[in-house]
Amino acid sequence: MTVVPGGLYNVSFGLWMNEAKFKSLSKADQDAIMKVSGEHYARMAGKVWDREDAAGLKAMEAEKIIVRNASPELVAEIKAKTDPLEKAWYAEAKAKGIDGAAVMAEFRAEIKKLSGK
Repeated sequence: MTVVPGGLYNVSFGLWMNEAKFKSLSKADQDAIMKVSGEHYARMAGKVWDREDAAGLKAMEAEKIIVRNASPELVAEIKAKTDPLEKAWYAEAKAKGIDGAAVMAEFRAEIKKLSGK
């Protein structure tokens, strides 16, 4: 198994509801939904993801699967392959009035900040 520093993937979890339907709910039900959504929901999903990653790593170690870090050359190759995708997303975001580079920088800073937790 090859570990890519900073991760090769990151995921976002979402929970959506029709606004009219949400407004039709009682205040108590709206409050209950809001209490378990947003950051709470994201942290809960992330904990499950982290737990399953740890279980997978433990299973690989038990099977004596070699775990190594990606070489700087492999990391550079991955970046070269993914940069065009990222730049295309920036263009799509810009068309919607969003600074994609700023969003991505904030996203990566948050990942770095939380990676030790």
